[in-house]
Amino acid sequence: MHYIRFSKSCQDVVIEVEEKLALFGARLRELRKEKKLKQTEMAGLLELAPRNYQRLEYGKTNVTATTLLFLCDYFHVSADYLLGRTDNREINR
Repeated sequence: MHYIRFSKSCQDVVIEVEEKLALFGARLRELRKEKKLKQTEMAGLLELAPRNYQRLEYGKTNVTATTLLFLCDYFHVSADYLLGRTDNREINR
């Protein structure tokens, strides 16, 4: 029997995910403000309740794949940028 050994503890992974969600929210907020949109306007574009959109910006909830794709297309940024995997906004196609 083979066992997989992880180099990180579950607690480390949870902290990492929380940090990524916070970074996603900060980048989303920055992009929204660059377009001079209100949270309620973004919520309408995404067909979300305003409170649910706020939770995205506050890093309190995961983003769905369809919402992520919409945001990338709308703001003309890569998913890797929004998710905090790179600081490069460009989309590589």
